[in-house]
Amino acid sequence: MAFNIDAFTAEMHSVGFARPSDFEVEIGGDILSKVGSSFGLSSSLMFRISSVTLPGRNVEPVVYSDYGVPYKMGGRLNYVPLDIQIICSPDLREREFFMRWQDLIGGLHRNPNLNTDQKRNQFDIGYYDDYVCKKGITIYQLDQQGFKTYAIDLIDAFPDSISALSMSWSQPEMQTLNVILNYRYFEERDQSKLGTQLRIGKDGLQIAGGLNLPFSVAGIKNQARTKLNPQKILSSFGQKTGVNFTGGLPKIGNLF
Repeated sequence: MAFNIDAFTAEMHSVGFARPSDFEVEIGGDILSKVGSSFGLSSSLMFRISSVTLPGRNVEPVVYSDYGVPYKMGGRLNYVPLDIQIICSPDLREREFFMRWQDLIGGLHRNPNLNTDQKRNQFDIGYYDDYVCKKGITIYQLDQQGFKTYAIDLIDAFPDSISALSMSWSQPEMQTLNVILNYRYFEERDQSKLGTQLRIGKDGLQIAGGLNLPFSVAGIKNQARTKLNPQKILSSFGQKTGVNFTGGLPKIGNLF
C-alpha cells in the first residue's frame, strides 16, 4: 500500500500524537511518612522532575535443546529500572529526601547526631516492607491540553542510585539530580480508569476527551465552526467508510 500523505495528515489531526515533553510524575503514598519529613515535596516534585524514563520490561529467555537448533522460550519478566532527573532547590532538599529514603535501606550512619543505641545499629540493613514505596509513584502521559491519558504505577519502588552533584564555577545553569528507581513491577491504567478530569480555562470548562463547554456566546460560535467543520466531518466519515471525497463530491470506493 502506497503512503498517503492525506490519510496520514487526517490521522494526526483526528487522533493526535503523544509528546515526550507532556508528562507528570507524582511521588506520594506511604513513603512520605516512612522517610519522616518530605519537605513539602509531594506537590513540588511534579514541577521539578524535568525528565523521566517510562519503564520497560523484557522477557528472560529459556533455552531448550532436544534435537537440532535449540528453542528459545519465554520465561520470567524482568522490569527495567528507570531514571528521573530533578531540578534542585537551593537547600538540596530533593537530594536529602532521597538520601533519607536510602538510609532506611542501608542504615543511619550518614547522620552524625546518633545516640548510643542508634550508633550500635547504624549499619543495619532495613526490612523490605519498611523502605519500599508500595504504590505511590505514578508517571502520567498527558495530552496537548494537559489532561492525563495514561498512568503507570510503580509497585514496591525504592531509590537504587543517587548521582553525585557536579560543582564548578563555569557551570551557572540549574543544578540537577539524577536518581535511578528500582521496583518490583508496574501497573498500567488508561484514561477510562483515571476518573473525570476537569479544567476551568479563560474561555470555558474543558473536560478530558476533547469536550469543551464555552462560557460565552462567541465561544459557542467558535466551537461550532471548529467542531462542525464540514471538511473535518467528511474526512472522519471517509476514514470510517472508505469513501473518498474529491473536490467536495463523494466518490464511492470499496465501501463493502
